[in-house]
Amino acid sequence: RRYQPAGSQDTVNSSHGLRLLESYDGAVLVLSASGVIDLATTPHFAHRVNEVLKQRPAALIIDLSHVEFMSAVGIDVLVQ
Repeated sequence: RRYQPAGSQDTVNSSHGLRLLESYDGAVLVLSASGVIDLATTPHFAHRVNEVLKQRPAALIIDLSHVEFMSAVGIDVLVQ
């Protein structure tokens, strides 16, 4: 299991291989994704993004550096 900073929340959609880690870097909320964001995992991804935005962080970074594939429906979540 990888390091998880205090105060972070790790949620996994393990049936489809999407892992989301929510953490703070000062006042900046970082939502890190790893795995695949496709038709099967986008509803989970969209839900977490919306939940994070409800917290009204000073700034939000969505880290996709460990995403292996993102379909157009996943990109749509970011555009909206």
